[in-house]
Amino acid sequence: MEVLQRTANRGSISTGGYEVDNSCKFEDANSEGLHKAISSMSRVTFTLSFWIKRTALGAQRIVGAGASGDNEVIIHFKSDNTLEFYSWEGAYAMRYLTNRVFRDTSAWYHLAFLVDTTNGTAGDRVKIYVNGVQETSFSATTVPGQNSQFDFTNNLYVGKAGAAADADFSGYMSEFVYLDGTQAASTDLGEVDSDSGIWKPIDVSGLTFGTNGAYLDFKDSANLGNDANGGTDFTETNITAADQATDTPTNNFATLNPLFKYPSSQVISQGATLVTRTSGSGLNKTFYTTQGVTSGKWYIEAQLSGSHGMVGATTMTSMSSYAPDGTYTGTQSTDIGYYSYNGQYYIGASGQGAWGEGNWNTTSHIMQIAIDMDNRKIYFGINNTYQASGNPAGNSNGITLPDTSDGYMLAFSYDGSGVWKLNTGGYTTMTISSAASDANGYGTFEYAPPTGYYALCTKNLAEYG
Repeated sequence: MEVLQRTANRGSISTGGYEVDNSCKFEDANSEGLHKAISSMSRVTFTLSFWIKRTALGAQRIVGAGASGDNEVIIHFKSDNTLEFYSWEGAYAMRYLTNRVFRDTSAWYHLAFLVDTTNGTAGDRVKIYVNGVQETSFSATTVPGQNSQFDFTNNLYVGKAGAAADADFSGYMSEFVYLDGTQAASTDLGEVDSDSGIWKPIDVSGLTFGTNGAYLDFKDSANLGNDANGGTDFTETNITAADQATDTPTNNFATLNPLFKYPSSQVISQGATLVTRTSGSGLNKTFYTTQGVTSGKWYIEAQLSGSHGMVGATTMTSMSSYAPDGTYTGTQSTDIGYYSYNGQYYIGASGQGAWGEGNWNTTSHIMQIAIDMDNRKIYFGINNTYQASGNPAGNSNGITLPDTSDGYMLAFSYDGSGVWKLNTGGYTTMTISSAASDANGYGTFEYAPPTGYYALCTKNLAEYG
Protein backbone atom coordinates (compact mmCIF):
# COMPACT_ATOMS: atom_id res chain seq x y z
CA MET A 1 0.00 0.00 0.00
CA GLU A 2 1.05 3.55 -0.46
CA VAL A 3 2.95 5.70 2.03
CA LEU A 4 1.26 8.90 3.13
CA GLN A 5 3.40 11.99 3.53
CA ARG A 6 2.56 15.48 4.61
CA THR A 7 4.59 17.02 1.81
CA ALA A 8 3.02 14.83 -0.87
CA ASN A 9 -0.59 14.45 0.18
CA ARG A 10 -2.01 11.29 -1.33
CA GLY A 11 -5.37 11.75 0.35
CA SER A 12 -6.73 12.00 3.83
CA ILE A 13 -7.28 8.79 5.72
CA SER A 14 -9.43 10.45 8.37
CA THR A 15 -12.90 9.00 8.79
CA GLY A 16 -14.35 12.29 9.91
CA GLY A 17 -14.12 16.01 9.31
CA TYR A 18 -14.53 18.01 6.15
CA GLU A 19 -14.82 16.01 2.95
CA VAL A 20 -14.27 17.26 -0.59
CA ASP A 21 -16.72 15.62 -2.96
CA ASN A 22 -15.55 16.78 -6.36
CA SER A 23 -12.72 18.08 -8.48
CA CYS A 24 -12.42 19.27 -12.06
CA LYS A 25 -10.25 17.54 -14.64
CA PHE A 26 -8.20 19.81 -16.92
CA GLU A 27 -6.42 18.73 -20.09
CA ASP A 28 -3.84 20.83 -21.93
CA ALA A 29 -4.41 19.05 -25.25
CA ASN A 30 -8.07 20.12 -25.17
CA SER A 31 -7.28 23.72 -24.09
CA GLU A 32 -9.58 23.28 -21.10
CA GLY A 33 -9.88 26.14 -18.63
CA LEU A 34 -12.03 28.69 -16.81
CA HIS A 35 -11.90 32.47 -16.75
CA LYS A 36 -13.89 35.51 -15.75
CA ALA A 37 -13.50 39.25 -16.07
CA ILE A 38 -12.53 41.10 -12.89
CA SER A 39 -11.98 44.76 -12.03
CA SER A 40 -11.18 47.05 -9.11
CA MET A 41 -9.68 44.19 -7.13
CA SER A 42 -6.87 44.67 -4.66
CA ARG A 43 -3.54 44.76 -6.40
CA VAL A 44 -1.54 44.69 -3.16
CA THR A 45 -3.27 42.15 -0.89
CA PHE A 46 -4.77 38.82 -1.94
CA THR A 47 -4.70 35.06 -1.43
CA LEU A 48 -4.75 32.25 -3.99
CA SER A 49 -5.25 28.70 -2.75
CA PHE A 50 -6.07 25.43 -4.49
CA TRP A 51 -5.47 21.69 -4.46
CA ILE A 52 -4.05 20.01 -7.55
CA LYS A 53 -3.07 16.52 -8.66
CA ARG A 54 -0.79 16.50 -11.69
CA THR A 55 -1.34 13.94 -14.44
CA ALA A 56 1.44 15.13 -16.73
CA LEU A 57 4.82 16.73 -16.11
CA GLY A 58 6.66 19.64 -17.67
CA ALA A 59 5.71 23.28 -18.26
CA GLN A 60 2.11 24.04 -17.26
CA ARG A 61 0.33 27.28 -16.38
CA ILE A 62 -2.12 26.82 -13.51
CA VAL A 63 -3.48 30.28 -12.67
CA GLY A 64 -2.98 33.65 -14.31
CA ALA A 65 -4.30 37.19 -14.53
CA GLY A 66 -3.42 40.39 -16.26
CA ALA A 67 -3.99 42.57 -19.26
CA SER A 68 -1.40 40.97 -21.54
CA GLY A 69 1.80 38.96 -21.66
CA ASP A 70 3.66 42.14 -20.71
CA ASN A 71 1.53 42.74 -17.63
CA GLU A 72 0.53 39.59 -15.82
CA VAL A 73 0.61 37.55 -12.63
CA ILE A 74 1.31 33.85 -13.17
CA ILE A 75 1.51 30.61 -11.19
CA HIS A 76 3.02 27.79 -13.21
CA PHE A 77 5.27 24.76 -13.34
CA LYS A 78 8.38 25.17 -15.41
CA SER A 79 9.78 22.53 -17.77
CA ASP A 80 11.95 21.11 -14.96
CA ASN A 81 8.83 20.81 -12.71
CA THR A 82 9.84 23.57 -10.35
CA LEU A 83 7.09 25.98 -9.29
CA GLU A 84 7.17 29.68 -10.11
CA PHE A 85 5.01 32.56 -8.89
CA TYR A 86 5.71 35.90 -10.51
CA SER A 87 4.45 39.32 -11.54
CA TRP A 88 5.81 40.59 -14.86
CA GLU A 89 5.64 44.24 -15.90
CA GLY A 90 8.32 44.35 -18.58
CA ALA A 91 10.59 42.99 -15.85
CA TYR A 92 10.01 40.96 -12.72
CA ALA A 93 8.13 43.01 -10.14
CA MET A 94 7.92 39.88 -7.98
CA ARG A 95 9.34 36.40 -8.49
CA TYR A 96 9.69 33.21 -6.47
CA LEU A 97 11.11 30.11 -8.18
CA THR A 98 11.38 26.99 -6.03
CA ASN A 99 14.30 24.62 -5.80
CA ARG A 100 11.82 21.90 -5.04
CA VAL A 101 10.44 19.90 -7.98
CA PHE A 102 6.86 18.63 -8.11
CA ARG A 103 6.97 15.25 -9.85
CA ASP A 104 4.63 13.12 -7.75
CA THR A 105 1.68 12.31 -10.02
CA SER A 106 0.07 10.12 -7.37
CA ALA A 107 -0.25 12.99 -4.90
CA TRP A 108 -2.55 15.88 -4.22
CA TYR A 109 -0.69 19.12 -3.47
CA HIS A 110 -2.17 22.07 -1.65
CA LEU A 111 -0.62 25.30 -2.93
CA ALA A 112 -1.26 28.63 -1.19
CA PHE A 113 0.06 32.04 -2.24
CA LEU A 114 -0.38 34.75 0.38
CA VAL A 115 0.36 38.33 -0.70
CA ASP A 116 0.41 41.65 1.19
CA THR A 117 2.86 44.16 -0.22
CA THR A 118 1.87 46.75 2.40
CA ASN A 119 3.81 44.75 5.00
CA GLY A 120 6.87 46.57 6.27
CA THR A 121 8.76 43.29 6.59
CA ALA A 122 9.99 42.33 3.13
CA GLY A 123 9.98 38.58 3.83
CA ASP A 124 6.31 38.64 4.82
CA ARG A 125 4.97 40.30 1.67
CA VAL A 126 4.76 37.03 -0.26
CA LYS A 127 4.39 33.64 1.41
CA ILE A 128 4.08 30.33 -0.41
CA TYR A 129 2.87 27.20 1.38
CA VAL A 130 2.94 23.62 0.12
CA ASN A 131 0.73 21.27 2.14
CA GLY A 132 0.78 23.65 5.08
CA VAL A 133 4.57 24.10 5.16
CA GLN A 134 6.07 27.43 4.13
CA GLU A 135 8.39 27.23 1.15
CA THR A 136 11.73 28.87 1.92
CA SER A 137 14.17 27.47 -0.65
CA PHE A 138 14.21 29.40 -3.93
CA SER A 139 16.63 29.45 -6.85
CA ALA A 140 15.49 32.92 -7.91
CA THR A 141 13.78 35.62 -5.86
CA THR A 142 12.55 39.13 -6.58
CA VAL A 143 10.98 40.55 -3.43
CA PRO A 144 8.31 43.14 -4.24
CA GLY A 145 8.76 46.64 -2.92
CA GLN A 146 6.50 47.87 -0.16
CA ASN A 147 3.06 48.84 -1.53
CA SER A 148 3.86 47.35 -4.95
CA GLN A 149 0.79 46.99 -7.13
CA PHE A 150 0.57 43.92 -9.35
CA ASP A 151 -1.36 43.83 -12.62
CA PHE A 152 -3.88 41.43 -11.16
CA THR A 153 -6.78 42.73 -13.24
CA ASN A 154 -8.78 42.04 -16.38
CA ASN A 155 -9.29 38.27 -16.56
CA LEU A 156 -8.64 35.66 -13.90
CA TYR A 157 -7.72 32.34 -15.54
CA VAL A 158 -7.91 28.93 -13.87
CA GLY A 159 -6.26 25.94 -15.52
CA LYS A 160 -4.58 28.20 -18.07
CA ALA A 161 -3.14 31.68 -18.27
CA GLY A 162 -4.72 33.73 -21.02
CA ALA A 163 -2.09 35.56 -23.02
CA ALA A 164 0.64 33.13 -22.03
CA ALA A 165 2.14 30.81 -24.60
CA ASP A 166 3.05 27.96 -22.24
CA ALA A 167 1.09 24.74 -21.98
CA ASP A 168 -2.10 24.71 -19.93
CA PHE A 169 -2.61 22.62 -16.82
CA SER A 170 -3.17 18.84 -17.08
CA GLY A 171 -4.54 17.30 -13.93
CA TYR A 172 -7.25 17.62 -11.30
CA MET A 173 -8.05 20.77 -9.32
CA SER A 174 -10.17 21.11 -6.21
CA GLU A 175 -11.17 23.83 -3.75
CA PHE A 176 -9.98 26.88 -5.70
CA VAL A 177 -10.04 29.98 -3.48
CA TYR A 178 -9.30 33.60 -4.33
CA LEU A 179 -9.52 36.15 -1.50
CA ASP A 180 -9.61 39.76 -2.68
CA GLY A 181 -8.04 42.13 -0.13
CA THR A 182 -6.99 39.48 2.42
CA GLN A 183 -3.68 37.79 3.09
CA ALA A 184 -4.89 34.66 4.81
CA ALA A 185 -2.94 32.41 7.13
CA SER A 186 -2.20 28.90 5.90
CA THR A 187 -4.32 27.56 8.76
CA ASP A 188 -7.32 29.39 7.30
CA LEU A 189 -7.05 27.07 4.30
CA GLY A 190 -6.18 23.64 5.71
CA GLU A 191 -5.14 21.70 8.79
CA VAL A 192 -3.11 18.71 9.92
CA ASP A 193 -5.19 15.56 10.22
CA SER A 194 -4.93 14.26 13.78
CA ASP A 195 -5.05 10.61 12.66
CA SER A 196 -2.63 10.59 9.73
CA GLY A 197 -0.50 13.70 10.33
CA ILE A 198 -1.03 14.86 6.76
CA TRP A 199 -2.35 18.21 5.57
CA LYS A 200 -6.02 18.15 4.63
CA PRO A 201 -8.73 20.57 3.44
CA ILE A 202 -11.08 22.43 5.74
CA ASP A 203 -14.33 24.26 5.06
CA VAL A 204 -13.37 27.60 3.50
CA SER A 205 -16.85 28.82 2.64
CA GLY A 206 -16.91 31.20 5.62
CA LEU A 207 -13.75 33.11 4.69
CA THR A 208 -13.84 36.80 3.75
CA PHE A 209 -13.65 36.68 -0.05
CA GLY A 210 -13.85 40.43 -0.71
CA THR A 211 -15.37 42.28 -3.65
CA ASN A 212 -14.00 40.09 -6.42
CA GLY A 213 -13.18 36.93 -4.48
CA ALA A 214 -14.15 33.53 -5.83
CA TYR A 215 -14.62 29.96 -4.68
CA LEU A 216 -14.81 27.02 -7.09
CA ASP A 217 -16.00 23.81 -5.42
CA PHE A 218 -16.84 22.02 -8.71
CA LYS A 219 -19.98 20.46 -7.22
CA ASP A 220 -22.33 21.47 -10.04
CA SER A 221 -21.50 19.29 -13.03
CA ALA A 222 -23.79 21.37 -15.24
CA ASN A 223 -21.79 24.49 -14.36
CA LEU A 224 -18.26 23.71 -13.22
CA GLY A 225 -17.47 27.42 -13.40
CA ASN A 226 -20.04 28.18 -10.70
CA ASP A 227 -18.69 30.63 -8.12
CA ALA A 228 -19.92 29.12 -4.85
CA ASN A 229 -19.13 32.45 -3.18
CA GLY A 230 -22.02 34.01 -5.12
CA GLY A 231 -19.97 36.11 -7.54
CA THR A 232 -20.07 36.05 -11.31
CA ASP A 233 -19.51 32.56 -12.63
CA PHE A 234 -16.42 31.62 -14.59
CA THR A 235 -16.74 31.05 -18.31
CA GLU A 236 -15.96 27.47 -19.31
CA THR A 237 -13.61 26.83 -22.22
CA ASN A 238 -13.96 23.23 -23.44
CA ILE A 239 -15.05 22.22 -19.93
CA THR A 240 -18.11 19.95 -19.78
CA ALA A 241 -20.03 17.96 -17.19
CA ALA A 242 -17.87 14.97 -18.08
CA ASP A 243 -14.88 16.78 -16.54
CA GLN A 244 -16.28 16.54 -13.02
CA ALA A 245 -14.42 13.92 -10.97
CA THR A 246 -14.67 12.33 -7.52
CA ASP A 247 -10.89 12.04 -7.25
CA THR A 248 -10.19 14.59 -4.49
CA PRO A 249 -7.65 15.45 -1.78
CA THR A 250 -9.81 13.60 0.77
CA ASN A 251 -10.21 10.50 -1.39
CA ASN A 252 -7.42 10.01 -3.90
CA PHE A 253 -8.05 7.37 -6.60
CA ALA A 254 -5.43 5.37 -8.46
CA THR A 255 -4.60 6.61 -11.94
CA LEU A 256 -1.96 5.71 -14.53
CA ASN A 257 1.59 6.71 -13.72
CA PRO A 258 3.38 8.79 -16.40
CA LEU A 259 6.69 8.11 -14.65
CA PHE A 260 6.41 4.35 -15.27
CA LYS A 261 5.60 3.68 -18.90
CA TYR A 262 7.43 2.26 -21.86
CA PRO A 263 8.10 3.55 -24.43
CA SER A 264 8.00 7.26 -23.67
CA SER A 265 6.07 7.87 -26.90
CA GLN A 266 2.96 6.52 -25.25
CA VAL A 267 0.69 9.45 -24.37
CA ILE A 268 -1.11 9.38 -21.04
CA SER A 269 -3.96 11.91 -20.91
CA GLN A 270 -7.50 12.62 -19.67
CA GLY A 271 -6.78 12.68 -15.97
CA ALA A 272 -4.20 9.88 -16.42
CA THR A 273 -6.93 7.41 -17.34
CA LEU A 274 -6.26 7.08 -21.09
CA VAL A 275 -3.17 5.88 -22.97
CA THR A 276 -2.66 6.27 -26.70
CA ARG A 277 -0.04 4.46 -28.77
CA THR A 278 0.03 5.39 -32.46
CA SER A 279 2.71 3.06 -33.81
CA GLY A 280 4.98 0.14 -33.04
CA SER A 281 4.63 -3.57 -32.53
CA GLY A 282 5.55 -6.20 -29.98
CA LEU A 283 4.33 -6.77 -26.46
CA ASN A 284 6.64 -4.27 -24.79
CA LYS A 285 4.49 -1.20 -24.28
CA THR A 286 3.65 -1.29 -20.60
CA PHE A 287 2.31 1.09 -17.97
CA TYR A 288 1.19 0.86 -14.36
CA THR A 289 -1.18 2.30 -11.78
CA THR A 290 -0.05 4.87 -9.22
CA GLN A 291 -1.23 2.78 -6.26
CA GLY A 292 -0.24 -0.75 -5.43
CA VAL A 293 -1.76 -3.20 -2.97
CA THR A 294 -0.44 -5.65 -0.40
CA SER A 295 -3.69 -6.74 1.21
CA GLY A 296 -7.44 -6.38 0.73
CA LYS A 297 -9.67 -6.99 -2.31
CA TRP A 298 -9.75 -4.49 -5.18
CA TYR A 299 -11.78 -3.86 -8.32
CA ILE A 300 -11.14 -1.82 -11.47
CA GLU A 301 -12.43 -1.70 -15.04
CA ALA A 302 -10.56 -1.12 -18.29
CA GLN A 303 -11.12 -1.09 -22.01
CA LEU A 304 -8.74 -1.74 -24.91
CA SER A 305 -9.35 -0.81 -28.55
CA GLY A 306 -7.09 -1.19 -31.58
CA SER A 307 -4.23 -3.63 -31.23
CA HIS A 308 -4.17 -6.62 -28.93
CA GLY A 309 -2.79 -6.27 -25.44
CA MET A 310 -2.44 -7.67 -21.96
CA VAL A 311 -3.94 -6.75 -18.62
CA GLY A 312 -2.59 -8.11 -15.36
CA ALA A 313 -0.49 -7.48 -12.31
CA THR A 314 3.22 -6.94 -11.69
CA THR A 315 4.98 -7.27 -8.36
CA MET A 316 6.33 -4.07 -6.91
CA THR A 317 9.81 -5.57 -6.84
CA SER A 318 9.87 -6.71 -10.46
CA MET A 319 8.31 -3.48 -11.70
CA SER A 320 11.05 -1.41 -10.12
CA SER A 321 13.73 -3.76 -11.42
CA TYR A 322 12.78 -3.83 -15.10
CA ALA A 323 10.76 -0.70 -15.75
CA PRO A 324 10.99 1.01 -18.09
CA ASP A 325 12.77 -1.50 -20.32
CA GLY A 326 9.50 -2.51 -21.93
CA THR A 327 8.92 -5.97 -20.53
CA TYR A 328 5.25 -6.86 -20.85
CA THR A 329 3.15 -7.88 -17.90
CA GLY A 330 3.35 -11.65 -17.65
CA THR A 331 7.02 -11.87 -18.65
CA GLN A 332 8.40 -12.39 -15.15
CA SER A 333 7.82 -15.54 -13.14
CA THR A 334 6.13 -13.48 -10.43
CA ASP A 335 3.81 -11.58 -12.77
CA ILE A 336 0.64 -12.34 -14.69
CA GLY A 337 -0.94 -11.03 -17.90
CA TYR A 338 -4.18 -11.94 -19.70
CA TYR A 339 -3.70 -11.70 -23.48
CA SER A 340 -6.52 -10.52 -25.74
CA TYR A 341 -5.03 -12.23 -28.80
CA ASN A 342 -5.56 -15.84 -27.74
CA GLY A 343 -7.50 -15.78 -24.46
CA GLN A 344 -4.57 -17.21 -22.49
CA TYR A 345 -2.96 -15.88 -19.37
CA TYR A 346 0.82 -15.71 -19.14
CA ILE A 347 3.26 -16.29 -16.28
CA GLY A 348 6.99 -16.18 -16.91
CA ALA A 349 6.34 -15.46 -20.61
CA SER A 350 4.59 -18.82 -20.92
CA GLY A 351 1.00 -19.16 -22.05
CA GLN A 352 -1.09 -21.31 -19.72
CA GLY A 353 -3.32 -22.85 -22.43
CA ALA A 354 -6.90 -22.09 -23.43
CA TRP A 355 -8.54 -20.26 -20.57
CA GLY A 356 -10.87 -17.38 -21.47
CA GLU A 357 -12.30 -15.28 -24.25
CA GLY A 358 -9.92 -13.71 -26.76
CA ASN A 359 -10.35 -10.72 -29.04
CA TRP A 360 -11.64 -8.49 -26.25
CA ASN A 361 -9.77 -5.48 -27.70
CA THR A 362 -12.93 -3.64 -28.81
CA THR A 363 -15.05 -0.89 -27.31
CA SER A 364 -17.88 -3.40 -26.87
CA HIS A 365 -15.87 -5.19 -24.18
CA ILE A 366 -15.33 -3.87 -20.67
CA MET A 367 -12.59 -5.68 -18.79
CA GLN A 368 -13.03 -6.29 -15.08
CA ILE A 369 -10.06 -6.96 -12.83
CA ALA A 370 -10.69 -8.22 -9.31
CA ILE A 371 -7.52 -8.82 -7.30
CA ASP A 372 -7.74 -10.58 -3.94
CA MET A 373 -4.54 -9.92 -2.00
CA ASP A 374 -5.79 -11.74 1.09
CA ASN A 375 -6.12 -15.04 -0.78
CA ARG A 376 -3.50 -14.12 -3.45
CA LYS A 377 -5.80 -14.57 -6.45
CA ILE A 378 -6.80 -12.53 -9.48
CA TYR A 379 -9.95 -12.71 -11.61
CA PHE A 380 -10.62 -11.32 -15.08
CA GLY A 381 -14.15 -10.58 -16.27
CA ILE A 382 -15.56 -9.45 -19.60
CA ASN A 383 -18.92 -7.64 -19.62
CA ASN A 384 -19.72 -9.04 -16.17
CA THR A 385 -18.83 -12.63 -16.99
CA TYR A 386 -15.77 -13.81 -15.10
CA GLN A 387 -13.56 -16.07 -17.17
CA ALA A 388 -13.11 -19.79 -16.44
CA SER A 389 -16.22 -19.66 -14.21
CA GLY A 390 -14.40 -17.43 -11.76
CA ASN A 391 -16.29 -16.25 -8.68
CA PRO A 392 -14.38 -13.49 -6.85
CA ALA A 393 -16.97 -13.14 -4.10
CA GLY A 394 -16.90 -16.88 -3.49
CA ASN A 395 -13.11 -17.26 -3.71
CA SER A 396 -13.34 -19.88 -6.43
CA ASN A 397 -11.70 -20.46 -9.82
CA GLY A 398 -9.36 -17.51 -9.62
CA ILE A 399 -5.78 -17.51 -10.87
CA THR A 400 -3.30 -17.88 -8.03
CA LEU A 401 -0.85 -14.99 -7.98
CA PRO A 402 2.65 -16.33 -8.67
CA ASP A 403 4.30 -14.45 -5.81
CA THR A 404 3.24 -15.32 -2.29
CA SER A 405 4.36 -12.22 -0.40
CA ASP A 406 5.15 -9.17 -2.59
CA GLY A 407 2.70 -6.36 -3.28
CA TYR A 408 1.25 -5.94 -6.75
CA MET A 409 0.69 -3.08 -9.17
CA LEU A 410 -1.97 -3.37 -11.86
CA ALA A 411 -0.32 -3.33 -15.28
CA PHE A 412 -1.33 -3.00 -18.92
CA SER A 413 0.53 -3.76 -22.16
CA TYR A 414 0.11 -3.12 -25.90
CA ASP A 415 0.89 -5.28 -28.90
CA GLY A 416 1.03 -2.44 -31.41
CA SER A 417 -1.05 0.73 -31.57
CA GLY A 418 -4.32 1.46 -29.86
CA VAL A 419 -6.06 3.02 -26.87
CA TRP A 420 -6.32 1.81 -23.26
CA LYS A 421 -8.93 3.36 -20.96
CA LEU A 422 -8.80 2.89 -17.20
CA ASN A 423 -11.59 3.23 -14.66
CA THR A 424 -10.68 3.01 -10.98
CA GLY A 425 -13.85 4.88 -10.08
CA GLY A 426 -12.67 8.48 -9.67
CA TYR A 427 -12.73 9.56 -13.33
CA THR A 428 -12.85 7.85 -16.69
CA THR A 429 -13.51 8.51 -20.36
CA MET A 430 -15.19 5.11 -20.66
CA THR A 431 -18.93 5.18 -21.37
CA ILE A 432 -20.56 4.35 -18.04
CA SER A 433 -24.32 3.88 -17.97
CA SER A 434 -25.13 2.14 -14.67
CA ALA A 435 -23.10 4.23 -12.15
CA ALA A 436 -22.41 1.28 -9.86
CA SER A 437 -20.25 1.82 -6.77
CA ASP A 438 -18.61 -0.33 -4.13
CA ALA A 439 -20.20 -1.14 -0.76
CA ASN A 440 -18.76 2.07 0.74
CA GLY A 441 -20.35 4.16 -2.02
CA TYR A 442 -17.00 4.96 -3.69
CA GLY A 443 -16.36 4.84 -7.40
CA THR A 444 -18.49 4.96 -10.54
CA PHE A 445 -18.38 1.72 -12.50
CA GLU A 446 -20.32 0.02 -15.28
CA TYR A 447 -20.63 -3.15 -13.21
CA ALA A 448 -20.98 -3.56 -9.47
CA PRO A 449 -17.77 -4.70 -7.78
CA PRO A 450 -18.03 -8.24 -6.41
CA THR A 451 -19.10 -8.49 -2.78
CA GLY A 452 -16.12 -7.69 -0.57
CA TYR A 453 -14.17 -5.85 -3.31
CA TYR A 454 -13.52 -2.12 -3.28
CA ALA A 455 -12.46 0.78 -5.48
CA LEU A 456 -8.72 1.51 -5.40
CA CYS A 457 -8.70 4.79 -3.48
CA THR A 458 -7.16 6.08 -0.28
CA LYS A 459 -10.35 5.88 1.79
CA ASN A 460 -10.58 2.17 1.07
CA LEU A 461 -6.82 1.61 1.34
CA ALA A 462 -6.89 3.06 4.84
CA GLU A 463 -9.60 0.61 5.86
CA TYR A 464 -8.69 -2.54 3.94
CA GLY A 465 -5.23 -2.10 2.42
